[in-house]
Amino acid sequence: MSVNAATVKELRDKTNIGFMDCKEALKQTNGNIDEAVIYLRKKGIMKADARAGRAAKEGRIEIALNHNKDAAYIIEVNCETDFVARNEKFVDFVTQIKNHIIKNDPSSLDELLSQNFNGDSTQTVSDAVKSQIATIGENIVLKKLIKVSPIEPNSLFQIYIHAGSKLGVIVEGYAKEGSIDNDLIKGLLKDVAMHIAASSPQYIRPDNVPDDLIEKEKDIFSSQIDPKKPDNIKEKIIAGKVAKMLNTICLLKQPYVKNPDITIEEHLTNESSSLGTPIEISQFHRMQLGD
Repeated sequence: MSVNAATVKELRDKTNIGFMDCKEALKQTNGNIDEAVIYLRKKGIMKADARAGRAAKEGRIEIALNHNKDAAYIIEVNCETDFVARNEKFVDFVTQIKNHIIKNDPSSLDELLSQNFNGDSTQTVSDAVKSQIATIGENIVLKKLIKVSPIEPNSLFQIYIHAGSKLGVIVEGYAKEGSIDNDLIKGLLKDVAMHIAASSPQYIRPDNVPDDLIEKEKDIFSSQIDPKKPDNIKEKIIAGKVAKMLNTICLLKQPYVKNPDITIEEHLTNESSSLGTPIEISQFHRMQLGD
């Protein structure tokens, strides 16, 4: 019997058991989720006390660059308590996962969980997680994996981990002219990554914001205006609110955290002038524990 991905996800959300185990359980029970839970318990994969079902809201964010530095990965690994998140065994396991990712280049979380762990044909990454649950005594969940490939050919990834490994940022920047492999440029991109960590932008520039989001916000802003106002006044008020929203959610328009008198766009322009080449941001990814 074939099992659709949505049903596997539903069982995973219910049990926190690995992808392959959930898929097999559903195959054996004709897609019945309740029977699949019983199947997992009978197999010993899911303990009757449902440790794997306990909330796992602490943990670590980690970022890895492959050896050629042409791909980056950001992962979230959860546990139940901050005490375990700082535990040497848990930290070492997350490091092993990171090293595995660098070597095996998974494109998705499901692919990662189904891979043989660090080349060991006797266990998958999902099996290794279950082993750690038994060893550490808390539920452990590989919650997220994002693989980031470069957009621009002459570009550089810069990474930043903040707040006790509870927040991570990847930024890709590129030089319009000349080489990107410059310590000053790396420092500039590190500053941008730190800003992203602090200010949580959603887009790089206003023209990246989807039209449907802007129209939705316009509709909300319109409903907040006194209907007795003339249409031309309403339009000006809405335009002003939209501009303010875009300045809030777009990286280049945000006030630079280290110097709020200028925007990130102005900071990049100023630094590009001294570096002798325009520096652009082509993408960023921000992951915070629990988001």
